[in-house]
Amino acid sequence: MTARFAFGLLGLILLAGVAPARAQEFQRNAFGFYAAPTLYGFAKGTEYGLAENGGGVDVGLYYARFIKSSLSLRIEARYGTRHMDDVAELQDPFSSFVLFRLSETMLQFPLIVQGDKRIMLSDHELRVSVGAGPTLTYVLDQKLLIPSGDHPLLEPTDSYQRFGLVFDGGATLSVKRTSAIFARYRLDLDHATFGAPEDADVIRRFWATGFLVGFEYGF
Repeated sequence: MTARFAFGLLGLILLAGVAPARAQEFQRNAFGFYAAPTLYGFAKGTEYGLAENGGGVDVGLYYARFIKSSLSLRIEARYGTRHMDDVAELQDPFSSFVLFRLSETMLQFPLIVQGDKRIMLSDHELRVSVGAGPTLTYVLDQKLLIPSGDHPLLEPTDSYQRFGLVFDGGATLSVKRTSAIFARYRLDLDHATFGAPEDADVIRRFWATGFLVGFEYGF
């Protein structure tokens, strides 16, 4: 009986020593991709927007570097579109207004500093994360449309940039040691625009919110 108790106590000590070490094991690098159902609207740029918000699905990929088990840095590349009914004021003696459909294609680069809490669930790991950081958006293409095509009185801008802040948080669940699925909620706010021609007719800033759902691979 004494021997059985001694072996049992030894087993408990070994488990206590191994469990914390196992919990500290993690991949230093990760690559992921996602789809992001997104709701958006004008942050600033028009006081005459006819639609309060629009919606679509963005797609993106990212690289994450885990500085330590509770802190990581993530850089993303995200592609999306924005479509909103809009009104612009013409620069003429009558200060007339025109209605059009704003359509923009964009490429966004968020840089997010993220705090992570790791929770072991049997053979799986749940990582709860909260992060924030700056984001730079390149407007690749802009169209100012009416039912018959391009608006004849407005000139679309070739390109311009938007600078903003992004906040997100969510959970990542490991499926295997090097692969995981995740879901995150995100809020994105444009704060400034730059790089547009002086004679640009339409320059807009947006807010956007939605969920990111995808896969992550560690290495």
